[in-house]
Amino acid sequence: MANPLISRNTNPVQTQKPNIMQALGQFRQNPIGALKQAGYNIPDNMNNPEQIVNYLMQSGQLNNSKVGQITQMARNFGLIK
Repeated sequence: MANPLISRNTNPVQTQKPNIMQALGQFRQNPIGALKQAGYNIPDNMNNPEQIVNYLMQSGQLNNSKVGQITQMARNFGLIK
């Protein structure tokens, strides 16, 4: 019997990347839900974006580099100036 881990006949499990526009739409509709779905831990009582970013940075879930990337993406989508 062939080893399924190295068999050429076995199709690897492929993960589907989310459509960026679909992800943006979901984020706009429910930003906290989208962040939680992405794996971020946010207390339920937080709803202020600045407070959430500060919490994520203080808790080590985000670093300055990632915040910079997110800020640039938001600018590119016209979400911030």
